[in-house]
Amino acid sequence: MLGRAVVCAAVLLLAHASAGQSGPTKVSGNDGPIPREYWGLHIHRAGALSAWPTGGFGSWRLWDAHVAWADLEPQPGQWRFETLDRDVELGRERNIEILLPLGMSPTWASARPGEVSSYGTGATAEPADLQYWRNYVRTVARRYRGRVSHYEIWNEPNLKQFYTGSVATMVELVREASIVLKEIDPAIVVVTPAATERGGLRWLDEFLGQGGAGPADVIGYHFYVAPAEPEAMVPLIREVQQILRRHGVTRPLWNTESGWMIPSRQLGVKPRGGNGLYSRVLDDDDAAGFVVRSYVLHWALGVSRLYWYAWDNQLMGLVEPDGRTIKTAGRAYETAWRWMNGAELRGCEGADDQPWICRLTRRTGDEAWIVWSPKGRKGLAIPEAWRVRYVNDLGGGRRALAAGERVEIGPLPLLLER
Repeated sequence: MLGRAVVCAAVLLLAHASAGQSGPTKVSGNDGPIPREYWGLHIHRAGALSAWPTGGFGSWRLWDAHVAWADLEPQPGQWRFETLDRDVELGRERNIEILLPLGMSPTWASARPGEVSSYGTGATAEPADLQYWRNYVRTVARRYRGRVSHYEIWNEPNLKQFYTGSVATMVELVREASIVLKEIDPAIVVVTPAATERGGLRWLDEFLGQGGAGPADVIGYHFYVAPAEPEAMVPLIREVQQILRRHGVTRPLWNTESGWMIPSRQLGVKPRGGNGLYSRVLDDDDAAGFVVRSYVLHWALGVSRLYWYAWDNQLMGLVEPDGRTIKTAGRAYETAWRWMNGAELRGCEGADDQPWICRLTRRTGDEAWIVWSPKGRKGLAIPEAWRVRYVNDLGGGRRALAAGERVEIGPLPLLLER
């Protein structure tokens, strides 16, 4: 342990000293091998896709997949399970764990049925009667018992375009849903409503203060930082973790949705102005680098799931709209999987203006390092003690490293191997 830290710190502190910077950020959160389920995705058009991730993924969040409450029960007692049945079966065939978000009220069940929403009139309101809610949760959980074991209660409740009720009402919905789910199958995992961005911190604090985490097994959050780089997630994740500690909550933390605008060769993706998610479209290289850096940093910070949004979204997707052409960022996702899945991440150190260095112990027992520089290109002197022999890039290239050679690094991560 000490030897590893000293080696990493030596490289970084030399760079910081020369630049007059303070010490680097150090993160080391999750222990043990990175599990298959850590690799989460959103897939909207599963039935129409001919290209699925070849590198693999382990968990699938069914948001914007036309399986919300309003889709399943558009009229009282009239159920439409065709799409959800298909997705659940696809998940079973591929051994992919499904996370099913619950919520978005049908108009007939809504407490405010005339409320305008892009998800249908009344969708953002809580149900007018808790019995409607209980019946919906019970019907879904019974149908998919043994096939769907992870449920998330509502989406981004701190944003009015998804939820217009009170925090107290959401706490009640979580409690009631959890009671029903656990009665049907005690093994079901309940994920809290996932607030989003910095604006969600206050909502989460109030939700936890009212006992919202009590019946839940996992805390969900959406660590969107766009248009900023993935490293901006570091302080946001830490702030959420501080809130959890303040309320004595020790449950796992999952990022159930994050992403950026990604270019497409088949569809013009353009920024929409402002300074939020839709204000910046990444180029191919940035998109590839952001995917890998996000998955590395989340695990290093102690976040135990990351569901990328999305595999096939028109504006933020890793695959082109035709459903079969995988983008550069999609290939980078698959490369990250090959580099990291099943490995143990021993920690990362870095800073915005200096290299990030993350050390892995891979399944074979061999050590490797993932390195990048968020701002510009820099030369990195590789310590002899690392015994690095090969440099791998996100495009699948691999070359031998000459003795004493400095490696030039930039925003696209490299894998250094013995």
